[in-house]
Amino acid sequence: MSYFDNYTLEELENIVKNSYSFTEVAKKIGYEHPSGTTLGIIKEKIKNFDISHFKRTYSSKKIEE
Repeated sequence: MSYFDNYTLEELENIVKNSYSFTEVAKKIGYEHPSGTTLGIIKEKIKNFDISHFKRTYSSKKIEE
């Protein structure tokens, strides 16, 4: 059984609307420490939802010019 099975599409959409990243969505549906594989599954499951409000993250390494 997947964590997704505990939520309807409407509930998942509401979670996505009130989150700012795939990691935040993962944590809200029950994953304590989501892996890259988990995040990939989440991206696939919510691919038809609006995620334009998600914040983009960048590497903390300084880019030298």
